[in-house]
Amino acid sequence: MFDVRFLIADFRLQTADCGDLPNQYKRGVMPSDQHQNSNNWPSGLGQPAIRALAGAGYRQLDELATIRAADLLKLHGMGPKGIRILREALAAKGLAFADEAQGA
Repeated sequence: MFDVRFLIADFRLQTADCGDLPNQYKRGVMPSDQHQNSNNWPSGLGQPAIRALAGAGYRQLDELATIRAADLLKLHGMGPKGIRILREALAAKGLAFADEAQGA
């Protein structure tokens, strides 16, 4: 039988020697685990949609004006509700998805 106490002691030893790392790393909480909706995305947008956007490399709402809504829907975690929320947020800024922009 494997001794779990060894793993716990080893983990404590590894995390005790964190030097100058910020506190969230010392606690084992990575920045990606923290609340990701900090002013970058509209309120009401779910975490799966936010993770899908982050995984695709999008960090700000303005960046979505260069992509089609249909392409965003292909992302795992992005659904019709997320597209609706993003569409409304873009419209509030005078923007739209690439395929919905005036003159497109």
